[in-house]
Amino acid sequence: MRALDTITVVGLVAALIAVPLTFFDWSPYKSLKSLLFFAIPMFVALGAGETGREIAHAQILDKLDLLKADCHFSINGKAATKPEQILAALKTLDWLPAHHSSPTKTINVEISDHSRIVLRLARDSGNPREYWVYYPKYYITQWNEIGRIITPLFDEY
Repeated sequence: MRALDTITVVGLVAALIAVPLTFFDWSPYKSLKSLLFFAIPMFVALGAGETGREIAHAQILDKLDLLKADCHFSINGKAATKPEQILAALKTLDWLPAHHSSPTKTINVEISDHSRIVLRLARDSGNPREYWVYYPKYYITQWNEIGRIITPLFDEY
């Protein structure tokens, strides 16, 4: 995943550096060449980002499946009251269709067992029971959702 983070950042930086060349070089051959210098790194960065999201989605679901019943949840730094229900809700992580909304209020969920998992949930602006799930461990998944869940469990947070 760290390699995908690096590929994404390098690709975006390379594409940004190529932007001025695309607009200021007007000869047909040079224009096509500079457009490719922009497009190729951008597509590589987008592909690495999407691959990273898919891998993180699968990793989190695998980690949630391995959790024992005695794991501890803390939400925004406070112990959670319904760990079994929260775990069941997080296991429903899936790719839900977008509906022209955006993430709003965030909730930090920390799961402690034999390892530590930190997730950031952001409430959907259109559906208050829908939460966008982020995995802040990696650069790609810190700002790009790895899926969504629908649950009323986090209403009180």
